[in-house]
Amino acid sequence: MITPFQTLVASVVLFCVALWPLLTVQFGRPTSWFGDFLFLLCGTVSVFAPAALCAATFIDIIRRRADARVVAAFVISLAGVAAIAAFIYLAIHQYDHVV
Repeated sequence: MITPFQTLVASVVLFCVALWPLLTVQFGRPTSWFGDFLFLLCGTVSVFAPAALCAATFIDIIRRRADARVVAAFVISLAGVAAIAAFIYLAIHQYDHVV
């Protein structure tokens, strides 16, 4: 059984994972092999995990009485989805001006 507190912690962690690729648009990609590995790992995980957690918490909100921690986890995971969508948009838009 996963508690609402564990869901909230997972959503905060996934938001941070999804935010890091977005920050690399502004500050540049890492140059070391380990930094590049972490960038690719965070980018791959953040495409699927925040969206899955967002859907799971939304279904949990609909099924039973909404706990404040579950609602907060939903909002934070939705922010993670928005962060990775913004990263994808800005990564494409960055190369759109060159052409």
